[in-house]
Amino acid sequence: DLLSRNRGPVVTPLLKSGELWPHQVAACKWLDNMTAACSCAALCSPFGGGACVAAVALVNGILSSPRGAEPPPVALIITESPRILRWKDELRKWAPHLTVEVAPRHAAADDPAWDVVLRADVVLTSADYALDDATRVRLERQRRY
Repeated sequence: DLLSRNRGPVVTPLLKSGELWPHQVAACKWLDNMTAACSCAALCSPFGGGACVAAVALVNGILSSPRGAEPPPVALIITESPRILRWKDELRKWAPHLTVEVAPRHAAADDPAWDVVLRADVVLTSADYALDDATRVRLERQRRY
């Protein structure tokens, strides 16, 4: 798992004497196991439950791990629209070395705004935007078949 695997340094936030809370460690381990198994995972937690800090620790660990010739990964964080700025603040606080961008809401695929977003380490978007986009893709596929 992330906390024992040799992936490179994992910088954890200074919570409770410099360590994550036990439930945040468990969340990191679970997320790491899920991402290792299928390259995707979703961690849901009530507001104030510590999911943000646990996710930042995991994202930092994954993005700082050696990748060889592979292109650097990009972390996509999907949250509620009102929480996007909170996530951006938390990422700046706990992992200031990561570049963070917010996906442009109504930009066309060829919009230059995407050039900046796609070079970021972390991309933030809202659940409603992701759902809208997923619905659009699904409907396009249905029309083709």
